[in-house]
Amino acid sequence: MKSYFLTILTILAMNDPLFSQDTVSKHIRNKNQDEIQTLFSHKDHHAKMVLGWYVSPTASVTEFGDKMAFMPGIEGGVILNHFFSIGLAATITANANNLYFKRVQDTMGANFIGGYAGVKMEFSVFPKFPVHFSFPILIGGGASAYIHQYDYDYANGYDFGHKNYYKDCEVLDWNTFFVLEPGIRAEINIVKFLRFWVGATYRWVPDYHFHQIKYESDFMNNFNLGAGLKFGKF
Repeated sequence: MKSYFLTILTILAMNDPLFSQDTVSKHIRNKNQDEIQTLFSHKDHHAKMVLGWYVSPTASVTEFGDKMAFMPGIEGGVILNHFFSIGLAATITANANNLYFKRVQDTMGANFIGGYAGVKMEFSVFPKFPVHFSFPILIGGGASAYIHQYDYDYANGYDFGHKNYYKDCEVLDWNTFFVLEPGIRAEINIVKFLRFWVGATYRWVPDYHFHQIKYESDFMNNFNLGAGLKFGKF
C-alpha cells in the first residue's frame, strides 16, 4: 500500500511541471488574444475595452466627369468592442479651379463644387493585429453646384487682380443628392493611440440631376482612393 501511494506521488510530481507549463501557455495565449499589437510599441497594450472612440482627418482623390478632384475630409465616431464603429464623415471638393467644364450653359463655362456627409459605419477584421482590414460604408447626402466666375481667365487661371475668386460669380445650377459609398481599407496600428489607413471606396449617387443643366447620369459615380490617420482610444 505504501509503495502504491509513493508511486502515485511520483507520477503526480512528474506531471506537475507539464501541468504548470500548459497552464502558463494557455494564460499567455489568452493574454495575447486580449492585447492589441502595434507596429512601434515596445509592449502591447491591453484591449479590455468595450467602448472607444476615434477622429480621423482624411484625403482622397477621385474624378467628376473627366476632371481629377482632391477631396479632404474628416470622420469620427465611437468604437464598439474593437470590431465595429459608427459615427459621422464629411468631405468636400478642394480644387474647384481644376474642375472647370466648358459650355455648361450655352457657351458659358463653370466650375463644379460640392461635398457630402453622412453616417459612417465600419467593420474591422482582426483589429488587434498590427495590420488588418476594415469595410466602411457611408450613407448620407450632399450638394453640388456649377459656378460661373465673371472676370476670370479660365485658360490662364487668374482673376484679373481680384483677391476673391468668387467676388463676381453666378450659380448656374445646383442640386442635392443621396450618396451610398462602400469600400475597403488596409489599416496599420502604429502606436496604441494612432493608426494609418489606405483604401478605396465607390461613390454611388442614384438619380443624380441638375434642375436646368444637361448632365451625364453617371457623373458622380466613381471610385475614391484615400488615406488618413486615426487618433483615438481603440
